[in-house]
Amino acid sequence: MKSKYYNDAIIGNKNMTVSMSKTGELLRLFNKAPDYKQFFEEFHTGIKVNDSALIYLHDDVNNNYNQYYEKDTNILVTEILNTYFNLKIIQTDFVMIKDNVLVRKYKFVNNNNIDMDMKFLIYSKVFSNINNDTCGYVKEDALLQYNHDYTVCTFSKEKLYSYQINGVDEVIKSGVVSGKDYVGMSRDSAIYYNLSTLKPKEEKEICIYIYINDNSEKCLLNELDSELDRIRKLSVEKELNDARKYWKKYLKEHKLIELEDSPKNENINKIYDRTILLMPFLVNNETGRNFCRSRSR
Repeated sequence: MKSKYYNDAIIGNKNMTVSMSKTGELLRLFNKAPDYKQFFEEFHTGIKVNDSALIYLHDDVNNNYNQYYEKDTNILVTEILNTYFNLKIIQTDFVMIKDNVLVRKYKFVNNNNIDMDMKFLIYSKVFSNINNDTCGYVKEDALLQYNHDYTVCTFSKEKLYSYQINGVDEVIKSGVVSGKDYVGMSRDSAIYYNLSTLKPKEEKEICIYIYINDNSEKCLLNELDSELDRIRKLSVEKELNDARKYWKKYLKEHKLIELEDSPKNENINKIYDRTILLMPFLVNNETGRNFCRSRSR
């Protein structure tokens, strides 16, 4: 575990709060309320290109970053340029408005003149302790990491290429994980998607969903499969557009002060707008508790 993280960006909805680093790393995910349960110790994404080792999207010597919110929204875009392969990655993160689902949309653009065989890897390490240990397994092309109370579900519309439940730390840097088809008491697991060949100037996308299931509300063995299928059938573009409309309307309804347009007021307006868009993530909607202190670990 790293000693401390700094939150560079925060997204979410009224129940789910997610913090990100300036390089697009998912740092924390709180579900039900921002002062409730934090689920991830680490959540990393990476790619393997041709015969390369794993290239972490959030941390590689050859990566250049540009991050911003879509204007007047809580939709976060992280542009990543891997200069070694001349590969551009556009990562878009948002939380659905009507469903407590984090969507991570990745677009890969090959600006090189060579074919790239692309594999996309996710490493997920959830919080666990001796009194509430975590079990991991793969079912219906979804990684399920569960304990007595909750199940962390990481999945896509794409079919899984491979996965590994135990011993991931030992092999993760190679960019290769192999299936171990059993249930394991393990808080860290990895899943692997084959994006096939990305030709010069070609683009490909993959969307990753993160859903937290309350095991007291939906049965892990029966009802969860149908819930994941329902989420997969949702249109990502529609959900993204709904999120845009919601946050633009939210900002308009809560912006009570209008400053004159001028170079002097430009930054003040940006800070004011971002503060309004941040505040919903700092309040427990059930208790009304304000949650304005920073978290670290």
